[in-house]
Amino acid sequence: MCQDFDGIEKALEQAIALLQQAQKQIQKKESKIKKEKDLLRTREDNKVDVRDTNTCAHIFYIINHYQKYHPKSMRVVKKNSGIYKKIEGRLIEGYSVEELCRAIDGQHQSPFHLGENKSQTQYLQLELVVRSGQKVDMFLEIFDKPKTSTLKPKTARSVRAAQEWLMDDEDLHPVQDNQRSESIPLQPLKAGWAAK
Repeated sequence: MCQDFDGIEKALEQAIALLQQAQKQIQKKESKIKKEKDLLRTREDNKVDVRDTNTCAHIFYIINHYQKYHPKSMRVVKKNSGIYKKIEGRLIEGYSVEELCRAIDGQHQSPFHLGENKSQTQYLQLELVVRSGQKVDMFLEIFDKPKTSTLKPKTARSVRAAQEWLMDDEDLHPVQDNQRSESIPLQPLKAGWAAK
């Protein structure tokens, strides 16, 4: 009879341990859901009253976030300037300060806007991010996409340029597995280059 109680006691201890583990997992999931809900508050909750004194502070917080990428830009921003009004407009539309900051981060993660385009022009103005709600949404999507490239933008451009140069060159062909490297035709030296 005593053995039965020992077995029951061990089973109860195991059951309690499993319940405690399950409770910890539930608490972690609830905490994660709460954080996600805080991030995804409805736009109505995020609407900013323009008459509120904190609105000015919110706008300058967003500008300071942009200045982390461009410290020398926008040193003086007046309340009647275009950029101030555009940021204010996005806040009135219901975008939160955090969303606008993430949109700025998304702009600085976009290869196209970092200069990896045909004209090799960088499009990194704050005005571009806050021009419209559609632009904010676009940059938020870029920010939320998983990061695929670990190369810096200039390095990635150099790699792509080298790949394009190799593909465009008619004299160079990819080496087949069954060919030796000696079979690759060499290019003649260009004029002005002396052989060493």
